[in-house]
Amino acid sequence: MGTMYKETIYRKKLPALLFLFLLMIIFILLSDFINNKIESVRVFCNIFFLALMATCCGLEFYKCNTRYKYSIIADQLIIHKVVGDLQVLVADIKIKDIENISKIQGNKLFCLLSGNKYTCCLLGLKSRYCCSYKFNGKINKFYFEPSKKLISRINIIREKHEIYNEETINRFHNVLIKMNS
Repeated sequence: MGTMYKETIYRKKLPALLFLFLLMIIFILLSDFINNKIESVRVFCNIFFLALMATCCGLEFYKCNTRYKYSIIADQLIIHKVVGDLQVLVADIKIKDIENISKIQGNKLFCLLSGNKYTCCLLGLKSRYCCSYKFNGKINKFYFEPSKKLISRINIIREKHEIYNEETINRFHNVLIKMNS
């Protein structure tokens, strides 16, 4: 099964900049509203919103520098998280252990809050998938943003593995029948 495939996903910078610009406008309006209502907290309010905006900018900068590499090598799905020049292996799953890969429909908020997500999309506009797999006898899952090509490659490898297993079982069954005859 000498299959190899690799793709990289990353967050686009323009939507992140638009998000930060919109957030800055909201913070300015909130700050002005609070300063007009309560005059005594003007300095505290301005420092608070400035710190909040700086934190949001830092988080968006980090997220824009984060990429995920999805690779299929032989019969394994490998996911790397790449931040700048640092590459970290986050998942190494045998494709035969994958139980299900399903597209997430409807509200994607639960996916955004999940700890096991290997996605980059800002608002969940891209197609997200949930992958369930066996690991040490337990079912684990994670969320990711593969292309249709990656999904089809995974499904092809899973089908080949199932056909191979069925053929092996049938051959073993035939050998047992011959031995008992």
